[in-house]
Amino acid sequence: MKKIIVSIVVAILCIPTMSVLAQDMSNMRTRVIKENKIEKRAKKEAKEKKKQGWESYGGSAMIEDQIFERTVLEFMRDDKGRRIYLMGYGTFVTDDPGAAIEFARERSIKNIAGSLEQKVAAAIKLNTVVEKTSSKTLNDAKSNAMSVIEKKLSGTEPVVNMIREAKNKPGFYEATVVLAYDRKLAEEETAKALLNSTETEDPALQKVLMDAMDRLNTEGETSTAE
Repeated sequence: MKKIIVSIVVAILCIPTMSVLAQDMSNMRTRVIKENKIEKRAKKEAKEKKKQGWESYGGSAMIEDQIFERTVLEFMRDDKGRRIYLMGYGTFVTDDPGAAIEFARERSIKNIAGSLEQKVAAAIKLNTVVEKTSSKTLNDAKSNAMSVIEKKLSGTEPVVNMIREAKNKPGFYEATVVLAYDRKLAEEETAKALLNSTETEDPALQKVLMDAMDRLNTEGETSTAE
């Protein structure tokens, strides 16, 4: 009973914090949109995309809205200049529009997972405690962790979901899909999945690995969108 009460209290105490975070994100979006003239950028790019034959796929949002949201997420940064969202980009060409979208989506998932895998590999090199685990165990752990992350990413709704007839390929379709996933959450989930896949059961290792990945992000990102 005591545990239930504590859980309820913790949940109640978290509500104001969650509201503040939501407000902070809303304020950040407003600032990013205004400072970077996102609406103007999106309209210009959408116009060009339509000239190139791109269309919104299925029940997805209009091209203007897709590009607007993608651009906003690309520009959003935390107070250390790191991306708030990891962006995954994928394209594919085939003779079936549905298959083109599906394979493009898979590539966008691999795009994000690949960047996380690189961060994990670099973080492990900085972490002498984790390095004591055997190479085979680490490789297996990385593989298992990436499978977990890819599964989570597969449930993410695309920010961009567009298709067009492929150039110089009659009867073929070109699809482009963009996914966005919270960077901090992705790193936490990756670190947890990695450590759960090793023979090590020290809970302190997750924080060590997260700190290493955090340093890599601080060193490897700038404050402007690519």
